[in-house]
Amino acid sequence: MKTMTDQELDQISLRWANTGKGIRRLTFEEAHADMLSLLIEIKDLRPANRDLEAKLKNAELLSKNMAQEMVREIEAVVRKYT
Repeated sequence: MKTMTDQELDQISLRWANTGKGIRRLTFEEAHADMLSLLIEIKDLRPANRDLEAKLKNAELLSKNMAQEMVREIEAVVRKYT
């Protein structure tokens, strides 16, 4: 999976910014190429994003479980000494 570099993204952004300012006009082919590149980038990044979301959810569950276990252990110690 080859992701776009920051420089490539900056170039696309600059082309479109200049178009919006009226400095330059993009041809249909240039606009199509930019949009196609961005769509491919999104498609390539989706699996990685899903993996990161799954890891985050897993980390949140582990954290929650650890907190619950700590509460149980503290309660057990308090019961033992009261």
